[in-house]
Amino acid sequence: MLKTIGSTSLFAALLALFPLANAADVRIVSSGGHLLNVFAQLGIAEVMQPKITSRNAIEGGINLVRDGEIETGLYLATDILPAKGVRLAGTLPAALQGYIVYVAAVAPGLSAGGAATQFVKFLSEPAMLEQWRNAGFDTPGSH
Repeated sequence: MLKTIGSTSLFAALLALFPLANAADVRIVSSGGHLLNVFAQLGIAEVMQPKITSRNAIEGGINLVRDGEIETGLYLATDILPAKGVRLAGTLPAALQGYIVYVAAVAPGLSAGGAATQFVKFLSEPAMLEQWRNAGFDTPGSH
């Protein structure tokens, strides 16, 4: 299970951060826009804005943290956990989370529809839940 940062300590920690990397293009990565909304919800958007270096994780944002160019990165746990040279400090409290729900569908009438259906079933088997959690994903009923 991932450690959650308490809202009081989170607030103080956010205000103390400088500089901060965050997902940039909200058209591509919804978490960047969500985090800006969290800052607004906490009433610290104006204070945080000049501290933010906008760079998507996949476009080198996490590398900025790894290389010491940026002190902290706020990204999806699934982006941070596999990254070398950085560690996950914790997650936002549940009330501030913006969950991304992944679903799978199999188109009807495909010649490989049986194999696709089996693959989706495999991904959602109870035995796979621990692997999903270890990769930073929440699983059904975990929040």
